[in-house]
Amino acid sequence: MKISTRFSLNFNNALLKKILLFNVFLLFSVTVHAQCPGTSQPFDWTLVTPTPWDETIATQASYTTTSCSDPTTLTFTLQDPDSVLNNASTGVADPRYQITMNNPNAGEEVSFTINFTTPSVLSTFRVDDIDNNGDFDDNVSFIATIEGANVPLTLTGAGAVPSFNIVGQTADGQTNNTNSTDDNGAVIVNSGTQAIDRLIITYTAGIDRTGGQFIWLSGDYSICCPEPVNSDDDGIDDLTDLDDDNDGILDINEYEIIDCTNQDVPVFGAAQGPNSYFGSDVNNPTVGDSYLYNSVYPGVDAIVTIVFSNDTDILELDVTSTGVDDFFQPQIDHATGTSYTEFRIDFVVSGTTTPAPLSDYTLTAIDNDVFEFVTFANGYTGDVLIDSTSNEVLYTGNPANVGGFDVGYVSDGTFITGVAANTPQYQAAATYSNVSSVSFRFGDTSSNTSNHSIALEPCVPEDNWISDPDFYSEIDTDGDGIPNHLDSDSDNDGCDDVLESGGNDPDGDGIIGEAPYSYDSDGLVTETNVTGGYDGVTGDEIIATQVNVDATLLQDKNVTEGDATTFTISSATAENTTTFAAGVPDYTVPPATDSSGNIGYQWQENGVDLTDTGVYSGTNTITLAISDVSGLDGNTYNLIVTHRDNVCIDIQNSAVLTVDPLPEIDAVNDDFSGTPVDSAAGGTTASVF
Repeated sequence: MKISTRFSLNFNNALLKKILLFNVFLLFSVTVHAQCPGTSQPFDWTLVTPTPWDETIATQASYTTTSCSDPTTLTFTLQDPDSVLNNASTGVADPRYQITMNNPNAGEEVSFTINFTTPSVLSTFRVDDIDNNGDFDDNVSFIATIEGANVPLTLTGAGAVPSFNIVGQTADGQTNNTNSTDDNGAVIVNSGTQAIDRLIITYTAGIDRTGGQFIWLSGDYSICCPEPVNSDDDGIDDLTDLDDDNDGILDINEYEIIDCTNQDVPVFGAAQGPNSYFGSDVNNPTVGDSYLYNSVYPGVDAIVTIVFSNDTDILELDVTSTGVDDFFQPQIDHATGTSYTEFRIDFVVSGTTTPAPLSDYTLTAIDNDVFEFVTFANGYTGDVLIDSTSNEVLYTGNPANVGGFDVGYVSDGTFITGVAANTPQYQAAATYSNVSSVSFRFGDTSSNTSNHSIALEPCVPEDNWISDPDFYSEIDTDGDGIPNHLDSDSDNDGCDDVLESGGNDPDGDGIIGEAPYSYDSDGLVTETNVTGGYDGVTGDEIIATQVNVDATLLQDKNVTEGDATTFTISSATAENTTTFAAGVPDYTVPPATDSSGNIGYQWQENGVDLTDTGVYSGTNTITLAISDVSGLDGNTYNLIVTHRDNVCIDIQNSAVLTVDPLPEIDAVNDDFSGTPVDSAAGGTTASVF
């Protein structure tokens, strides 16, 4: 049998979750403040409530800092699914946390999963006393990720007697360290300058062990207080800002409307789960526990974790006897009018813990009636949607909407029986784009026992709304990793969105108007030369267009006075595409389309636009025709090539016309007198006598 236990720790702005399970003697410390974007506060185990924390008395403890703009609560939960825990408690004299575990067998392992909801840099993370005395053999490995992608870690030995070998991201105990309170056998783990959102620490027993092995958790680290994201440096954080890149296009116009018929539809019915996951008890839902739902949609499982709760009890994780079976429906006995329970759903590749491919998910709180409330984790696309402002009221409670859950809604007190399609006014919905994890919180301002319900099927709640809403998804048209609402050139065709949408950008920096800039409270650009903005989009912003001109035939020429002539280029072709490879438009036809018919031509004479009048014709075609060049000597004829679908295309080529006079003719007297005509008397135009 392989024993697997997990320790989960969430840096959440307002939440740090620890599930402490381990069976070695380890001492570790985390210092994430080295690269903190905001302030930080050193952690102190003596401030944990209750103090001292003993798992035989309380399975949950908490810690609240006040150094951030909002109070930050860290919640620690002890989990022991395999009943191998012997003792765990905080030490008052020595402010550390000790866990003792007995009699592990070779190959059995335990692991810490540390989730950082706010990505943080890992610096001087320390695990102590990795050793081998012949009776036991410690092996500790580390894996870090950011949005599911691996982040390389660096492991270095520390202390007087490092007693292990380091191979890659694994430390293998080699010698015995008898002193558990010094730095001997310590390994330091760093992620360089790369932020991570998950760290997995796995301990494996190298041999059978009779007796105890221990861990110590040190207080020598700091909690980061993240700063609000302000992508365009306009002083308005992205959560409030209606134009995150200052291009004169509202963010909502740079999203796409979700096509529900093509949307992933996760189903949380009885056929999918909940199932026990790493020893969790489905009949006794506990904070820190995770539960597995199999095949919520093809190839994808879901792991539901109870991240935090200060409610009295979670009576049932997912009620199936009432409501809609496909929805996730926890029944919660709420302790107070401000208490809440937080859930996180991680979508993973079926049968693995690998994050599922990024997708869009619409979370809709169904039947949010009586005095129930729901708050959604920040990061949703667009706004949280409700159907009736009289039945759903903006929730402003504390602490359920702090720590990264700024927006939520509470019912007006009206009771509606059951989860019915004819009660859409009790819905609140948020859409998350390109994610593999979503989080939300449930509470009740009257501290009732409540049946909550979350649907992840956008088309079902959409069909039941009084006024059908549009659900928006964040998009990245050119696939360069920058979503359109942050990308100054969404189709990477060399023409900024501000111009393709009809806005003015005199200084060419991709921001509507010109510096110096001012902004209103919604983050919209005001003041200097801000024209043509915030009036929608043209569609050209997401269709890449190129024009190729071969001007080989456009050459300077000499033409005799009175003659006609033409100026022309060899060819002009254009392609439109919505296909991209790593951010680069693919103009190959197909998949691109020939748009040469949308090319514009304008001939100029000495910089002045010509029209089809007088001696000129073809002034808006590939070839300019001049019927008589008399009087046009030295003029420059310039062709400007443009395209209807890309206002930035302006390709110019020119040639100079030189007009030669008519040739001189020698006149000869036709009376055969032998006297030549005097050129001074008339030259080539004199009468011949």
